[in-house]
Amino acid sequence: MKSFPVRRLLASVLLLGVAGVLVAVWLFGTEYGRRRIAQEVRQGLTANSELVLGPFEVDFSPWRDFPHLTASLHHISLTDTSHQRRVPVLRLQRADMRLELASLLRGNIHITRLVITDVDFRERVDSLGRSWGLRGKRRKGTGAPPALNLDLQTLVVNNFRFSSHNGYSRSAFGVRVRQARLRARLQGGVLRVAGSLGGQLSYLRTRSGTLFEREPVQAWVHYKYTFENRQGLLYQTRATLNGDTIRVTGTHTVDPNQPVGTRLQLKFIGNQPLTEVLHAALPPRLEPYLLGATSPSKAHIHYTITGLSGPTVTPRNVLTFRLRNASLRWPEPARRINRWDLQGTYDNGPAHNIKSTVLTLQRCRIYSPVGKLDVALTLQDFSRPYVNGHFRGRTELPGLAAVLAPRQIRARAGIADLDLRVRGLLPAPAGRPYPGPPQKGLSLRGTLALRGAAFGLPRREAELTQLNVQIGLRDSLWRLSNAAGVLNGMRFRASATTTYLYDYLNNQHPTASIRGTFSVDELRLDRLRSLLRPLQRTAGPGFSPSSLPKPPGARATAPSWPPPWAAS
Repeated sequence: MKSFPVRRLLASVLLLGVAGVLVAVWLFGTEYGRRRIAQEVRQGLTANSELVLGPFEVDFSPWRDFPHLTASLHHISLTDTSHQRRVPVLRLQRADMRLELASLLRGNIHITRLVITDVDFRERVDSLGRSWGLRGKRRKGTGAPPALNLDLQTLVVNNFRFSSHNGYSRSAFGVRVRQARLRARLQGGVLRVAGSLGGQLSYLRTRSGTLFEREPVQAWVHYKYTFENRQGLLYQTRATLNGDTIRVTGTHTVDPNQPVGTRLQLKFIGNQPLTEVLHAALPPRLEPYLLGATSPSKAHIHYTITGLSGPTVTPRNVLTFRLRNASLRWPEPARRINRWDLQGTYDNGPAHNIKSTVLTLQRCRIYSPVGKLDVALTLQDFSRPYVNGHFRGRTELPGLAAVLAPRQIRARAGIADLDLRVRGLLPAPAGRPYPGPPQKGLSLRGTLALRGAAFGLPRREAELTQLNVQIGLRDSLWRLSNAAGVLNGMRFRASATTTYLYDYLNNQHPTASIRGTFSVDELRLDRLRSLLRPLQRTAGPGFSPSSLPKPPGARATAPSWPPPWAAS
């Protein structure tokens, strides 16, 4: 008997394979196949919700991924009809699914590869807290673990866009993924996803301003979702932001006892640029202070998000940051910090809002060639920031003045020894006063000693050089001891008590009081008149954005002419 030729065997197998493909194409390429695919999609996307699926197309191709069959969905759109409004929440241009032929011939659908292209996903919350999204006002507890098992060896997503706008909290978030290459497996009610994605953080805005915009992001993700307890887990996940890697771990869980929202327990650990951390941690009122600041330094961050998160609910946010030997520079050459150690904590507080937010600097040390300055500081209530701080140590006057008061003082030389306690509301920026009655200024108490100081007061065209003085501060009451120096070419010595002197010289208070003993080697009346001339005040009467509170019993008077000490 003749042997069965190998070529005939191969030809028979090929013919059977082609026949199987043709049968599958005939079966699923008919109207029946299209209806079945459409029914599965409609059931999966809109069950137990107020989502409406728009018209879409289904087609099949045996050649695109031969010998596998490819089913394609085109122009999928979902509209959320909650709260008697129609809000588009999803648009998908195309989805290509690779179907396993052997499963099709047994009457089952087994997808091994899925490619999704051009996705636009949106969430919206109005000013009343009503939300629209893919939940579609889904009732709690209506979801059930899926009965099917799925093994997607390849899941590719091209050009995915997500945007969330919340009118209630006045925040917005947007992200774009150029491409994600993932593997997904669903078995026994547990979904596992792993892979990489690349794109950008398009924007992150809060009521205080924009935190991120068009920042490139690369991420490597490991994720597990358990349908039984409706909990997602992120593990061994990392992402690059601002060129640095952040490790991400934690869970999100649907709480059946809450009508809306998700319970979060997330942790982010890594390094980030110092300026980005300062922008995130400081009150909005201090944003102008950071204008133009740059730094090559990185801060190590530990950021946690815990608690319920929803359309009208914000979770607890705690950001701990630390840095060593950092530097910070502004465009002005003298305005810089060359060496800085810092450890602080930002916490949005028990109420999870701007009023309960607290910034605490547990350690802040600024180094200079003449010594170090230690700062302990707490800022409370970011809507009207209240500061409680202690400044103690020695530093160079030019650096201190350039950082703290760049517009009021221009220092060129000198050493400052200080031991000061600061309490009160931070001064409001020019043109942006706090609502309500005029605020009291900062309370300054302690001592300040200047040696070899040289600085100018631009608003008064005053120049002080060779200044040595010991100053005791009690709010607006300053006691000057053994002061000696040169003021606009006039050498002087003085011991005096002043009220509102600094504010008057900077045109922040209408009057000042000076009492004490003065001696001048040569009195030049024209220069003295120029120093004491009235200046046009930009603020209204009685309003002083940064004036100090008047001590009990003190009396402020406008300087008379000639001043009582002019003949000394």
